[in-house]
Amino acid sequence: MKRLLLLLTSIPAIMLLFTGCPYGYNYYEAKFPYDPVNLEWANSEFDDYNMSSPVIENWRYLYFSSNRNSQGNNFDIVGSQFHLLWDKDKGTLEVDDDPDGFREMAYVDSLFERMNTPANEYGPYSTFWTGYDGTHEYYTDLIVYSNDESGNQDIRLVYYESQGDFYPIPEGAIFAGPEPVRLFNSEANDAYVSFYGQNYWQNDWGNDPSYITEILFCSDRDGDFDIYQADMPEGSSIIDFLLSDSTAAISPVDMLNGSSQDKCPYVDGQLLVFASDRPGGYGGFDLYYSQRNGDVWSAPVNFGSRINTEYNEYRPIVMMFYEYQNDLMLFSSDRPGGKGGYDLYYVGIAGMIQ
Repeated sequence: MKRLLLLLTSIPAIMLLFTGCPYGYNYYEAKFPYDPVNLEWANSEFDDYNMSSPVIENWRYLYFSSNRNSQGNNFDIVGSQFHLLWDKDKGTLEVDDDPDGFREMAYVDSLFERMNTPANEYGPYSTFWTGYDGTHEYYTDLIVYSNDESGNQDIRLVYYESQGDFYPIPEGAIFAGPEPVRLFNSEANDAYVSFYGQNYWQNDWGNDPSYITEILFCSDRDGDFDIYQADMPEGSSIIDFLLSDSTAAISPVDMLNGSSQDKCPYVDGQLLVFASDRPGGYGGFDLYYSQRNGDVWSAPVNFGSRINTEYNEYRPIVMMFYEYQNDLMLFSSDRPGGKGGYDLYYVGIAGMIQ
């Protein structure tokens, strides 16, 4: 009996010795591609850029600006499915729109209808969260974007809130907006909002907005585009704060700004990425990154010629995934080889502080 037990307990160890792969997996850690790859299914012959990515279970739904609806004229906010699958047996990465796994996004289409006008809509930033009000679980998707209906870009928001699941759209679901974010709007161009908090970042299960401590955006109110920040009052609701008629102390983030155009800040964890046409780049707008050190951002670093070109690289967003050796960055570029105008791309970047 003892010999039988010894044999049975030895079998898993023997299998591990010869296979080196517990649970039958050959590859545990995936890796995003070293060179930028075109998101072919999401792009069109027109301009597609300025994306954001809320999370829907194992699929992501990209929100981005495109002038495809008007055949190249004004920009609207549109959406596209974005699916990642790392095969632990084959060691292959699939990136596609996974039409067979599509989740109905009817509530998002309703938000797009509220947002889009004959003017231009740019730079959506979306975040969602779940909560519990003591009786019901609720789901909220907040989208902040800019619109130039007034002649300049102004920051606006829409949001969706429901009790229980987001699909199908439950009875009593709330659709709100568009509403101006007067706190940050000026007579100049104001756009590209992003949230920061030491314990707040995009993840697979939603975010807790109570961790937001700073709100970043860009504006040319002082001439060139610079990146600005405002502190989020402790204990405030993010939606109530953005819709309030009070004033906020707004200041430029001097460490990030230069004498050129510094735009499109996007934060994930302790990593901030943005676009700039400052001297020393590779041409047009380049992508830069900065990491949070305590209460300040580090000096910006150019992502280099692997990602930047003599053309324009614009509005980057970054995402961290578990079981990946590196992080994922999506951006837009008008480099040759795309479908036309600006296209969306994805690429792996070195794992940053999260």
